[in-house]
Amino acid sequence: MITIYELNNSIDVLTPIGYAKALFIIDYGLEINSIWKCRIYETGKIVNVYDDEILVYPNPMNNEPPLKQEDIDDLLKRQTRWKKL
Repeated sequence: MITIYELNNSIDVLTPIGYAKALFIIDYGLEINSIWKCRIYETGKIVNVYDDEILVYPNPMNNEPPLKQEDIDDLLKRQTRWKKL
């Protein structure tokens, strides 16, 4: 069963092709990764991003630590299926 979650409050995320705003999450069940529908800030393009290809920016209001540089570098290295849009 497919479920589509509309995020009432969008989430800032880092994708392999840049900084984006997550709008929807599409859940296909246990056997397939969830897909995040994201709008790339730089280009305005809408892209589908697997959940293992995304980092959610922490909320500073909750005293969450910033993203680690090694996690960002690792994500950006995994651009194999991405081209610059």
